[in-house]
Amino acid sequence: MRQFIIKIFVFMGILVVALLPLSLLFNRIASRNYMAAVQVLKQSRPIVLILGDSHPLAMKKEHLPPHVFNFSYGSDNLTDMYTKLQFFIDQYGAPEMVVLECDRHIFSTYRSVLNNNERSLFYMNFGVYREIYGFHPLKYFVRRHVFRWFPMANMKNLQFAKKAAISRVEKFVSHKEERAQPPWSTVSVEDRVGRVEQRLELQFSSPYDSVLVQRFFDIVTLCKDLNIRILGVRYPVTPEYDQALNKMDLQRIEQVFLDNEVDYLDFSASFSDPLLFQNEDHISEKGSLKLCRELDAHWSVIP
Repeated sequence: MRQFIIKIFVFMGILVVALLPLSLLFNRIASRNYMAAVQVLKQSRPIVLILGDSHPLAMKKEHLPPHVFNFSYGSDNLTDMYTKLQFFIDQYGAPEMVVLECDRHIFSTYRSVLNNNERSLFYMNFGVYREIYGFHPLKYFVRRHVFRWFPMANMKNLQFAKKAAISRVEKFVSHKEERAQPPWSTVSVEDRVGRVEQRLELQFSSPYDSVLVQRFFDIVTLCKDLNIRILGVRYPVTPEYDQALNKMDLQRIEQVFLDNEVDYLDFSASFSDPLLFQNEDHISEKGSLKLCRELDAHWSVIP
């Protein structure tokens, strides 16, 4: 029995040593955006905060005025946005304005299931954690601190790492190079329709997640309590995407915005030039410049 226990400890020690370099690399990648954002916030102290996923993230930093900070990140859901807003308020005080994404997919279940909320724990204190996940001090310590330095101990991180590793191995074995998507302006009409259908199937197979709806309410309530102005924005999408989306029954989604008394600027059908898009629902650099100029009239009123 004693020998068995010793072997177990030896095995665990070897496993930790073997995984440590991978964990440190994963930690560096996972925390890179966090550290960069914190550094910029310390230096610029913005008064307008953009919250959202890859749709607002497509707005380039160089197209934004100095007092506006884009706190968006690819795949962020409403829990991530709420966490970041709380972090900003705790560290720097309430912003004058929050630019809040109001795209219709933000309440979809896929945004919760296919999302790695672990990275947003970088911004989360225990009070926010308790509000979202309940009173679990040990779990908070492990997720907030242990997983930060040993991310491979987190099963969800392992799943992401495994998926990425398998993808790389398959490409290496098949000798296929990773190809970037062609510019939207060069995609055929038939391929555009197919890509839009695939995208909508992913985003709207289950379009209503009550937890994300609650988190939207939490963001709006927090802003109202602190007299933070909300500028709702529905971001530009291609005409093919917009037309297909408008054929879907999403009245329940629209009701969420009405219930929370959130008005939004609707740019979803504002851009028709294919050169303004990188794909079916993300603007290009040229589209970023055009959109930021449109929004200047709204956030430039903030002194």
